[in-house]
Amino acid sequence: MEISEEQKHVLGTFNLDKGPCLGRGGSAQVVLAFDRKDPSSKVAVKIISFESGKQAMVDQFHDEVSALRCLSHDRVMSLVTYASTPRQGFIVLKHYPHGTVDKSFPVESSVALGYVADVARALDYIHRLRIYHQDVKPANIFLDDDGRAVLGDFGLARRLKDGEKKVTSWVSTCGFYGPETRTGRCMCPFKATSVELQLGPPAWLWKEQLKDETANIFNAASLRCDGLKPV
Repeated sequence: MEISEEQKHVLGTFNLDKGPCLGRGGSAQVVLAFDRKDPSSKVAVKIISFESGKQAMVDQFHDEVSALRCLSHDRVMSLVTYASTPRQGFIVLKHYPHGTVDKSFPVESSVALGYVADVARALDYIHRLRIYHQDVKPANIFLDDDGRAVLGDFGLARRLKDGEKKVTSWVSTCGFYGPETRTGRCMCPFKATSVELQLGPPAWLWKEQLKDETANIFNAASLRCDGLKPV
């Protein structure tokens, strides 16, 4: 069976029809899918290719599903269902038609602070479950119908094992590593010391795209993000 036919077959088991591609990166793509009984009902489907034969992609799929299955919070993207074949993994997620916050600039200072507060709530929640995201950046923060931020894309998320408190390695998008991840020393993955760490080091780029006084908002918000760690 061709890859495209396999995708059609798997989505059909969920009573879904495949729509346009919403995004692509590495070995994965995200497509829009429509409910066959109600085309106005849409979901986002992340399709991960295992064709490269690398066990790492299979492991990443299972890690992402494992993390998402534990999560139920209004500031965290919702898992609908999932499936896999020997060649592909399918993760069905809630669709956010308003896109991501990086497409919303420029915004007022109060809106920017709202995004930071929403993401802080999401991080506080997942950290209490000993899950750390590793890839928090504007392109992975979605907007719901109320204009509030929702943390998504758990492809790099990991969960600490019982008894573990620190990590020695960090995997993220190039340009979004916090400075402490470069030292090679043990670090707590649940603590944010600044907005630059949690929303990506290029926060100064955000400041240039935001309206007046937002820099002060970011500096104040960094204090609110301090101490996000499991209980």
